[in-house]
Amino acid sequence: MIRTTAIQTTVPVELTCDRCGRIVPVSDAMEWQESLQLRFTGGYGSVFGDGTKVAVDLCQHCVKELLGAYCRVES
Repeated sequence: MIRTTAIQTTVPVELTCDRCGRIVPVSDAMEWQESLQLRFTGGYGSVFGDGTKVAVDLCQHCVKELLGAYCRVES
């Protein structure tokens, strides 16, 4: 006999860029794949605060504007 149980799950449907407000739906595979989702917990001595949860979601256009000068792009 196989026993089953119902579970509830969530899946992303869109990302809203925290900088420009652009909405990137999951259905737009190219934009979605190039977006940046960053999440971490600040450690001891962190400028964000020890134990602080930090999160940012950025579209690819804002990633390029904000970080492009510091990125190493290889082909």
